[in-house]
Amino acid sequence: PVDLVSTFSSLTISPKHVDLVTETSVTNCCCVCTKRVKYMGFTCRCGSIFCVAHRYPEEHACTFDYKTIGRDAIAKANPRVGAEKLVRI
Repeated sequence: PVDLVSTFSSLTISPKHVDLVTETSVTNCCCVCTKRVKYMGFTCRCGSIFCVAHRYPEEHACTFDYKTIGRDAIAKANPRVGAEKLVRI
């Protein structure tokens, strides 16, 4: 019989390899209902993957602030134009 506890406890993972292990554990499941989405997964701006039923921000309680991003985009695209005052005679 082999003592597996002592064998596995002697194994160590260097910090360099820990990052590789965590990056490869990405699954293609909806974050709300954990349904497998395969190729039809929708990636939201909040960084999560969702199925067809939960793809809209209202359906999955999205944490991304769309209003602020929209306001900034409009302000950047349409700068305020101020005309000079007319001198009355």
